[in-house]
Parts: sequence; C-alpha cells; structure tokens
Amino acid sequence: MTNQRGPADEVFSFIGTEAIGCRFATIFARQRQRSAWLVTTCHELEEVVGLTESALGGFSREAALLVFPGRRSSVDAVHLINVLCGAERWHWERVLAPPGEPQRGLMVGLRYRIPTDDYTSYVLGLAPFEPMPATRRAPHLAVAIRFAGPHPNCPRDTGEPVHLCDMHIDVTKEQFDRVWDQSEQLRSAAVGDRSWGAKAAVSFVLPPEMEADLVAPAGEYQPVGPSWRSGRSGCASSVSSSASTTPRIES
Repeated sequence: MTNQRGPADEVFSFIGTEAIGCRFATIFARQRQRSAWLVTTCHELEEVVGLTESALGGFSREAALLVFPGRRSSVDAVHLINVLCGAERWHWERVLAPPGEPQRGLMVGLRYRIPTDDYTSYVLGLAPFEPMPATRRAPHLAVAIRFAGPHPNCPRDTGEPVHLCDMHIDVTKEQFDRVWDQSEQLRSAAVGDRSWGAKAAVSFVLPPEMEADLVAPAGEYQPVGPSWRSGRSGCASSVSSSASTTPRIES
C-alpha cells in the first residue's frame, strides 16, 4: 500500500483550486464529497464507455471524473471524443464564438444524453495542451460528466442542458447566485478574452486543423452574446444550428 497521490487525485486536486475558475467545482472538491462522484483512472481510452455505463448503475452517483494518466495531447483528446461519439447517447457539436468575438481554436462541445432523466449533460474536458484555456489545464486528460438533472436553484425545462454547477449544494438562491458571480470573476481573471473557451458549453479547445480527424459533429451552437443571467432562472441564451432560441446555462 502506498500514500503516493495517483493521477485521479492530482486532477481532483486541480479541480479544488481556484485555477479551474469555478467556485462550484472548488466547493465540491474541497469538501471531498466523493460519495456523489465516481472518481476513477482509465488506462485505455476505450474503457470510458463502459465506465460511464457502470456509473449509471442504480443512478447512485451524481457525476463521474474519469482520468487518463499520461495522456496529455490534443491527439489523445481527439481519440477520446471519437470513441465516445461512437457510443449510444454521445455526440459533439461545434461551438461558435458569439457574434463579434474572435474564434480561438476549434471549440468542441461534448454531450451526453442522460438516459433516466431527459436532459443533456455538458461534459467538462480537462487537458494540459494548447489552445486549452488555463482553467482547464489539469495535469492529465480527463472528463467530468453530470448524471442527474438541474439544481433546484436553477430550474430548466426537460431536454435542456445540465452540467457540474448542478451538483447538489445546500444553499439559498442568493448564495447560489453569489457563487455563480464569483465563478464568472475567477474565470475572467484567469483567461480574459479567451473566456468562451472556458464556458460550460465547451469541453475541449483544439487546434482548428484537427477537425479533419474528428467524427462529424451533430450540429453547431452559437451563443447570442456575452453570458448573462436572468433573475428568475439563471439561464443564458443561445442559438442552435436550427436558429431557435433555447435557454442554456453558461457557467
């Protein structure tokens, strides 16, 4: 038995620092609420599909953190995306910068359709390569996936996106909003004008030429403008590839 920290601990510790630019994630990691998480190491990229299915067994976990030790390149990320999108309930969409803002790299939105709840989970991608934003540069390639519906303080209609900010946290609506605002400030300080690559809708930011190596996207997603929060729902506005307007959270 050893007390050495493994790759999963290293990534979980990164999530627990303000470097990730999300106060929600920092709270979950620092409180070590691992009972709500499946935290595991995958030595082969192909393992990830089976692990996400096992995590759903009995729906006992809120989220999974799957870490790929030693995998650190954009090539590894492309391989992982292709493996996942070859499985049921997975797809990716091309995320476009808001009108008037520069497109910095290929922004990949990896999506997982939750089978027992009619929501789509925005998958958080982590990896230490360019052009990933600083807030996502964990020491190993990893993905974090939300398996349950929205937080009560930020309700959405069936079919709308969920992500890690929906993890259970026992706070009032006012406290929830305060943590949200702190996250916005942290992210802006960390990544500045590259902030859209660090949004919940974006899983990975890849070199643009790597799109040729990816399976075809399911569509495109373009936010209407800078992130904003309504006083009622906390959801931001976007335009899908069909040009309809859908409220989405952009944490």
